Amino acid sequence: QQFQKAALTNPRDPWPHLLIGEVYADWSEVAAQATKVLAAYGKAIQVDTGFAPAYEARARWFAGNHSALLAVKEYNKVIELEPKNWKAYYDRGAVKFRLKRYYEAAYDFSSAIEKRGPDEEEGIRISHLYRADAYFEIAEYEEAIADFTHVIRDRLSSRKLAVIRRLY
Repeated sequence: QQFQKAALTNPRDPWPHLLIGEVYADWSEVAAQATKVLAAYGKAIQVDTGFAPAYEARARWFAGNHSALLAVKEYNKVIELEPKNWKAYYDRGAVKFRLKRYYEAAYDFSSAIEKRGPDEEEGIRISHLYRADAYFEIAEYEEAIADFTHVIRDRLSSRKLAVIRRLY
């Protein structure tokens, strides 16, 4: 109710509409809520067509609700609006991976790695991991090994590495 009141108070602010959509998205198991989720995100976009968080929220909702092609379309818009948004590249890559579009997924994971911020190490490790999976699926084994090695090297302490070396 507070978000609806905020939306009425300042109809030119897309944030209340986005947050209304997020509340409805939490209840999206109910089929009727899907209409409300998409309407709220759509209203945020209608208020500000350049409001990337609304496209990103809609993309996440589509990705989580078996609408992968629509999710890709929404992530494309996020990337158009925010070309340095590494998370959008990562998320789009994850959706493309599920669609078995492995070359495109690897490209998106590479873009996520390239555009990362200095404090985004965990997200980058995950990008390397999923890019390795994509490379494996397209039989680019050297690249897959390099990414898997990167993940292991960055994630494990030297003590754990010693144990792994003994296994090989």
